[in-house]
Amino acid sequence: MFHTSVTTEAFFVGIKPRLLAEIGAAHQSLTVAVAWFTDRDLLAALIARQRVGVAVTLALTRDAINEALDFATLVAAGGRVFHIEGALMHNKFCVLDGRDVITGSYNWTYRAAHENYENIVLTSGDYDLAYRYLAEFARITGQAVAGAAAGAGPDLAKIVRRLHAIRSLVQLDEPEDTLRQARRLSLEWPDPLAAQLLTQLEAGHYAAALTQLEEFLRLQARLTVYEDPLLAALRLEVRDLQYRLVAVEAELAEAERTLSQYNHAFAQHLGPLTEEILRLKQEHARHQRQQNPFAETEYEEARRRYDDFRHEHAAEAQKTVLPLDVAEQQTLRKLYRHCATLCHPDKVAEHLRPQAEAAFKRLQALYERQDLALLTALAAELAQGIFDSAALTPDAADRAALQARRDYLARQLTHALADLAALHANATYQQVKALADLEVHFQQLHDELSQELARWQQLVPTEAAVEAPTAE
Repeated sequence: MFHTSVTTEAFFVGIKPRLLAEIGAAHQSLTVAVAWFTDRDLLAALIARQRVGVAVTLALTRDAINEALDFATLVAAGGRVFHIEGALMHNKFCVLDGRDVITGSYNWTYRAAHENYENIVLTSGDYDLAYRYLAEFARITGQAVAGAAAGAGPDLAKIVRRLHAIRSLVQLDEPEDTLRQARRLSLEWPDPLAAQLLTQLEAGHYAAALTQLEEFLRLQARLTVYEDPLLAALRLEVRDLQYRLVAVEAELAEAERTLSQYNHAFAQHLGPLTEEILRLKQEHARHQRQQNPFAETEYEEARRRYDDFRHEHAAEAQKTVLPLDVAEQQTLRKLYRHCATLCHPDKVAEHLRPQAEAAFKRLQALYERQDLALLTALAAELAQGIFDSAALTPDAADRAALQARRDYLARQLTHALADLAALHANATYQQVKALADLEVHFQQLHDELSQELARWQQLVPTEAAVEAPTAE
């Protein structure tokens, strides 16, 4: 379908099935650049798409590792394969239908699928980003940029000119010429948008057609071809790092929300019970301290744990977390990722950063509260173009600024990946993720804590009785 907005998702597990699904969904073109390619299933998927008319173009490093598969089979089906030599072609990206991009650490190999820790980021609906990857593919394979675009499908520049012509004809109130141009567009361009425009114009729905047309042209207006390959590569790296950082931080936010939801549910189900047990433990430690001065450390630790939990329990009681079903949870996650792409402080121009930081904090609060209604409203607000992420990247001629920006984003991404890896390795997080039924889990904990409370209730009054004569 035609994407009217850009969405970005990160994947750390199930990468190969996702790649196979995305390849299978391509209708027009697949442009792939991977350093190493030994996965038979992925090659078979590319060949299958080529055989049904999807233009497949592949670039890979000329290396002994890449001799494991017979890429001539793809060529025989009508695809094109480039073996890059001289310099290491270390890219791992795929452009689908000229508008969706998959990139990340994942080589298309057996080890990547079964042994390694890997990631990919899927960015959908960003023609600008896709064009830049196609331009980079053309550069590393020694083609002209226009040739790369043409090899992947129709001439995009020509499509844009025809869309401008359709817009002008609508404005001039020339319905017959408008339909003639729309019909030519639908024949030249196998994108669903062309068919949608023709259907709308034939039905006389000019406003709806122009809305979609303007959205596409707005995205295309950002396209620029740079003569200096290094500057183009730097801008591509900056753009890629921006998307990857947003996607990884969204994954981190989801993992943190998983723990936060569990803590909130624990406080609701077991907070008073746990607090009473900790209070009794404190009383027990206080008695032990009176009997033995060397038990001061144990008492201070018991008191600290009781006070900390009491304050945490009170804070959780003040939180509002709205209930959502499974489908609503999925919508919430998608909305968060979409909004994060639009207002992340590292993706906006410097002068807009304070407003973006405020919007991002608002986004995080709504996400934590699971306020689907207000998050939907925020998404609509951000869709108005409050923050122009294109203005973030330094001027094309400023190589030093581009390099500094790239290095900053690379450091931020490294920190985010480290934080995510640490959280995924956290024992508590792993236990929470493994829970199949929270209600059953909390019931079991309730039974265990009730028994523990009974033991402490028997122990502490006994100590108080022993202590009473001493007090006299």
